[in-house]
Amino acid sequence: MPHANLALNSLTQTTLADVLESKLSVQNPLENATFIDDVWRFKMPSHVVTIDFALFASSYLQFTGAITASFGGQSTQLTLTEFAKLMWLEITMGKSVHPKLYHQVRDMLALLMAYLHSEGLTQLDVSNLEGFYSTCLMQNSTEMGLKPRLASPAYNSRFEGLTLPAMKRILTKYNISGVIGHITSRQCDEALNDACLAMLDMTRLEYKKGGSFNFLGLEVGKHYIDHCQHLFEHHCAYVTAIRRATAMLFDEQSHRPEFSLGKNPTNRLLGRVFIGEQIDHSDFKEKHFKTF
Repeated sequence: MPHANLALNSLTQTTLADVLESKLSVQNPLENATFIDDVWRFKMPSHVVTIDFALFASSYLQFTGAITASFGGQSTQLTLTEFAKLMWLEITMGKSVHPKLYHQVRDMLALLMAYLHSEGLTQLDVSNLEGFYSTCLMQNSTEMGLKPRLASPAYNSRFEGLTLPAMKRILTKYNISGVIGHITSRQCDEALNDACLAMLDMTRLEYKKGGSFNFLGLEVGKHYIDHCQHLFEHHCAYVTAIRRATAMLFDEQSHRPEFSLGKNPTNRLLGRVFIGEQIDHSDFKEKHFKTF
């Protein structure tokens, strides 16, 4: 079981702590982040990727109090946040910085913990696989808890970063019992296929192939309709004002022979006005109108 004995060492000043610190250092986090920091940032050529592990302190992920890992002849008690960092480092080690991979691993770990907590489990077994995969297809893990998705994620954006068999190998490496029971890749594929049929009305292979999923199941469709209703109600007056202002502007053109409105310049002008940008009147006509 993943529950730890309170007499065990905490991670601080253990061989495992040194190893994990070294793994993180190799990946060159910005601001010299260390393993105890919850926010790790990594530089890419065009932007920075931020991974926030504070999520793993959320109450809806606490499927167990702590996890025991054994390394270098020492048994160490890990918090769930430390456990998530260990798993993340193991998966991303030696791979180039990539936002999809970095977020995939964190999100899959959070979904697993959320499912175990919601079902009152400390270990994912074959009998629970379909339910877990259904959660992965229909839910997102957020700071506020699990939230329904409006549509299922693409296969490669959800399942390629961290698979259950890969996770099981890491658990074995660190002698961590529990979390994931004895499962095989074939059992995972069969369970995902059953989940896809139940949730998406398509097979696992069809889902993995991708393409246009131009439909919503009843459960997801209900949330989508609620979302659309809220969106329309919230923005209806604003959109109506924009349409009327645009109509009045082009109506004015028909009565003013001294200028002609170009479509693209007018769109740029309206965009600036609607976001509240100040317009320079001195070059207003030159920039936005076609004169005769």
